[in-house]
Amino acid sequence: MFLVSTVVIVLMLMVSVKCVELKEKQDQYVVRQEELKQQIADEEARAEELEELKKYVQTDSYVEEIAEEKLGLVHNGEIIFKTTK
Repeated sequence: MFLVSTVVIVLMLMVSVKCVELKEKQDQYVVRQEELKQQIADEEARAEELEELKKYVQTDSYVEEIAEEKLGLVHNGEIIFKTTK
């Protein structure tokens, strides 16, 4: 009877230890899942920003802006004042 009781107690301890280990793993997976959900949300927001940028790049105002900044072009009748040092 003592031997059977000892075996049962040892089995219960083993099951308890495994249960705690599985609970810890589950907690880790929940944390990882939340991190991944946040990453997905961030990437979706970034994709929306890129889509808006793509639309803006195809507009005439973007072309004018780049022409003024990079090439120094101006509209007809515009006067550019430059300061000298």
